[in-house]
Amino acid sequence: MTHYSPLKFYAYEKSSISFLSGIHLRSESISRVEVFNMAGQRVWDGQYSENEITIATHSWGPGSYMVKVTANGTAKVEKIIVR
Repeated sequence: MTHYSPLKFYAYEKSSISFLSGIHLRSESISRVEVFNMAGQRVWDGQYSENEITIATHSWGPGSYMVKVTANGTAKVEKIIVR
């Protein structure tokens, strides 16, 4: 019997000297991150082989975005708000 665990990722705002604002993603084996605005336009598309990723959002306008994270062959979408 094979057990599959659901994809979990955590996104939160990060402020530091290098990132005025951004999102930090943590999950096992992140392979791709896509971010879409509410009009459906892709504003970010990156391929990775990491467990943690920080993406700067300072060039994005304030508003709601959908973040699609693919890890271990599974995709999950979460809504975030950029201020």
